[in-house]
Amino acid sequence: MARKKLKFGMLLIPSNPATGSGNFSDRMDECIRHAQLAEKAGFDFAMVPEHHQDRGFLPQSLLPTAAILANTERLRVGTAIAISALKHPMTVVEEFFTLDHMSRGRVIAGIGVGYQPQDFSMFGLDVKDRVTLTEDVLQALDLAKNNDVIESFRGHHYDFDNVKIIPGPYQDDLPVLLGSWSHTGAKLAGRNCDGLFIDQNHYLDQAYRAQGLVESFTKAAEEAGRARTKPKLILNRYAGIGDTREEARAVLEPHVMKTKRYYWRNKARDYAHNWNKVESPDELQFEDFQESFLWGTPEDCIEQLEKWQEAIDMEEVLLLMRTASGPTNDVVEDQMMRFGRDVIPAFS
Repeated sequence: MARKKLKFGMLLIPSNPATGSGNFSDRMDECIRHAQLAEKAGFDFAMVPEHHQDRGFLPQSLLPTAAILANTERLRVGTAIAISALKHPMTVVEEFFTLDHMSRGRVIAGIGVGYQPQDFSMFGLDVKDRVTLTEDVLQALDLAKNNDVIESFRGHHYDFDNVKIIPGPYQDDLPVLLGSWSHTGAKLAGRNCDGLFIDQNHYLDQAYRAQGLVESFTKAAEEAGRARTKPKLILNRYAGIGDTREEARAVLEPHVMKTKRYYWRNKARDYAHNWNKVESPDELQFEDFQESFLWGTPEDCIEQLEKWQEAIDMEEVLLLMRTASGPTNDVVEDQMMRFGRDVIPAFS
């Protein structure tokens, strides 16, 4: 049976490992170089994350997105994710649509509800309002994609009338995707979006959870009478590749486990079997999460992706090869080239 095609992307993290630069300008330059290398290595897209008051991420994700678009030729570039609840809905519309024109249609609008109080508090907003604030943004984006004028908008937090959409989107179907790990989020996406990010906390041996999100999206889209009822799906995976599984694990484990322990301390959600059983983050082990990673030899990675395609029929996969703590630039670039040489061609 012929293998299904799959598009590959990379998440661009301005990491600051101990052996790397502490200068934010230098780390931004690294992100741009990684995007350029991804383009050469055969990747289809690159995505920019957003958090505020956090050294391991980027604030104002659309600004580096613009810089990356200006320094690449073919690569689609977007946000994974923009915390758009922090802005007026029409600001979000104008920013994404303007970038869409500047790039001649290479933009992906990835929106996230957010979960960290520090992202909201600095703007005088309450993280408890994140869902309704995000819904206002998504509804405005959906209306703006399909109308020259929004005659009347009545949201949870914003009201406006007779707003001209200038410019409209460059792409006929500018993809608006929601990052969510809940059925509430999947339903919100189904009513207002084109698709979903399936987050890195879903496990191959628990694929039914991801399938459930797809079903929630589809049902909500059908009930809303939307033309697109099958979601465009991007699967997020922490990724490590090597000539042996031991080599791949050595690249992946130190940094991704720091991230998992950070999430545990901040009471994030994860579907690991031991997530809610341990009393300390130090008790979490690589084996608890290995079914949520894309890792091993090239053959291992190809097999895992084929199983995910069978489970949720995703169109794209976003590789997370770097966390806020590393690995260093040379390792990241080697990992990109290995995926480009040994995995991506198998799904072309």
